[in-house]
Amino acid sequence: MINNVKELWYDALIGTNDEFNIGYRQNKTQNLRDSRGFNALGVLCDLHFRETGEGAWQKNELLHCWLYNNQQYVLPIEVACWAGIPEMPLLDRFLVPVIIKKVLTSIGAFNDNHDFSYIAQVIELMD
Repeated sequence: MINNVKELWYDALIGTNDEFNIGYRQNKTQNLRDSRGFNALGVLCDLHFRETGEGAWQKNELLHCWLYNNQQYVLPIEVACWAGIPEMPLLDRFLVPVIIKKVLTSIGAFNDNHDFSYIAQVIELMD
């Protein structure tokens, strides 16, 4: 993963991103963004938009959430490439894979059971 993107993501999750000073609220769902807030991957999408000016959030009334580049649950390819997220064999790279204690999992899986500060610590350990 590209270091400056990782730092931006880490700072945004723990609330120390001075540049944007957003204070992202966690939604604890699979949706990248909904009325309750963002999941960890949604924060990365929002940073992509703010840093590059590319991409767009579209509100979807039917699904009661926002889509980023037409994606509801997974990281769009443009965001994954911008962030330098490595391709993992046999795993959709857009789930943002991480290995913890020799177990392959994803950032998306953490979002339901862990708060942003824990997820930020995991991201800090990513290559």
